[in-house]
Amino acid sequence: MIAHVQLTDFFIAVERAARPDLANRPLIIGAAVDRGTVAAASVEARARGVHTGMRTAAARALAPDAVCVSGAIERYLEVSAQIDERLRRITHTIEWTAVDEAWLLLDGGARATRPSIEDVREAVQRDFGIAMAIGAGATKAVAAIASHLMSPAGMLIVLPGYEARLLAPIAIERMPGLGDDAAARLRARGITTLGDLAALDEEVLHDMLGRGGRIFARHALGLDDRPVAADEAAKGIVRAARFGSCGATQARGAIMQLSDQAAAALRRSGHAARQIRLRVRDTAGERIRVGIVPPVTSSQEIGEHVDLLARRLLHPGRELIEAAVSLTALCPIAPQLELFATRLERAM
Repeated sequence: MIAHVQLTDFFIAVERAARPDLANRPLIIGAAVDRGTVAAASVEARARGVHTGMRTAAARALAPDAVCVSGAIERYLEVSAQIDERLRRITHTIEWTAVDEAWLLLDGGARATRPSIEDVREAVQRDFGIAMAIGAGATKAVAAIASHLMSPAGMLIVLPGYEARLLAPIAIERMPGLGDDAAARLRARGITTLGDLAALDEEVLHDMLGRGGRIFARHALGLDDRPVAADEAAKGIVRAARFGSCGATQARGAIMQLSDQAAAALRRSGHAARQIRLRVRDTAGERIRVGIVPPVTSSQEIGEHVDLLARRLLHPGRELIEAAVSLTALCPIAPQLELFATRLERAM
């Protein structure tokens, strides 16, 4: 069984988690200058006509009271990596197509799958404030259509043998990848549902939708032979915390706690890290340092690198508000590396 996971309004949710004062306010993410473009818009901003890709100047005109932020890719990657960790408790076969969208190859049938996915969906909502829409079925096409139906925060598992029956009455606009113009052309010809699309003659399909017509018709029947092209390695290990305010004398200790937690999670994952990243936000703003290292696994080695980054980032006169330790560029642990790391930790 294959599951399709969509993180609803992911970028908006991450920004609001960092700044609770943005809740329920029109929010635009993109270049803060008027000549920039909108990368994401909150529900409140979209209700006023703001949409992805439009000029920031036009968005400001539609929603003059909106807050416009440039976005923080490091934070988005951190949260996506933490959600990846949660998903890998269900399966290690995961294909990420974006930081907010993934395919999962699941073992077992629907009865075994539902509780584990539901637990992760609820945990992501609770811990990150991010809604997750999930669809599952025998193929990618079925899973994607199911997740689109359940947006923004539902879950639908389509049992094998019920695909055509479920998909037939669904409006053609629900077909992933079918653009607005193509949907309008189909509707003009009286083709309004996926069942209508699946019944079209191949010549008509090609005439209306080009080379992709036959693929859309197969997907409308639930037929799809695309595999989950998984990256077996985790995206990364991230441990982050918001402190409200943490005095300069406690800041390094707080960061080292995050380092120890990340190192422990790394060991459990069966990987070593080749990149260590520290992000801090204090009263002067947000800063990041990255260290490229030989593959490391032990808490001692990771802690030494993190402490070096912290000494470069922390200022004695500023309070620490937020910090995140990220272990990325993961690789499987070689037997000799694992033995070496274990001896180091025993000696601590």
